[in-house]
Amino acid sequence: ADYTDNLFTGHRAPEGQWQGIGTLEIRPTDSLTITLRADLANDTGRVGSNYHVVRLGTYNAAADVPASPYQYRSDYPGTGNYLHNRGFSANVQWDIAGGYPLQKLPSGRPIVINTQYDSDGTELPIYTAVRNDQSRSLSQEVQIISPADRRLDWIGGLYFYRESAHDL
Repeated sequence: ADYTDNLFTGHRAPEGQWQGIGTLEIRPTDSLTITLRADLANDTGRVGSNYHVVRLGTYNAAADVPASPYQYRSDYPGTGNYLHNRGFSANVQWDIAGGYPLQKLPSGRPIVINTQYDSDGTELPIYTAVRNDQSRSLSQEVQIISPADRRLDWIGGLYFYRESAHDL
C-alpha cells in the first residue's frame, strides 16, 4: 500500500519515497581514470503507523489494535517523516612515472532526519515524539601503490575523516 489510514481521524496519509544511485567513469588519458559515484534517498511521507509501537509491547494491551500495519490510531494529525540522505565518492587513479599508481578517494554524506509521531499509540494526547537530526561526514584518502611487477607489494597513504552531528 502507498498510504496509511488513521482510524481515529479517518485521514489517509500518502508516502513519498524515492532513491537513486549513479556512477560515471572518465578516462581523459591512458594513465588517468576518474570514477564518480553518487547516491540519494528521500522519504517525505506523511506516514503515521504505530505498528512498531504496537508490536513491541509499549501499546496499551486493552486498546483496539488495528490488524493491518497500514492502519493506526493517532491523536496527532501531523505525523510524518522527512529523511534526506545523500552520498558521493570519487576514485581518481593516476599512474605516475615508474608504474606507481596514485589514488585519491574523497567521499562525503549529509543526512537530515525530521520525524514526528504519536509514540504512545493511542487516541489520547499522551506523548508525541519529535526528532530533528543532522549529520555530515567527509573523508579523504590518498594512496600510492607499489607496481604490480615487483617482489614486494606495498601500499602507503594518508587518511582523514571528519563527522559532525547534532540534534536541532
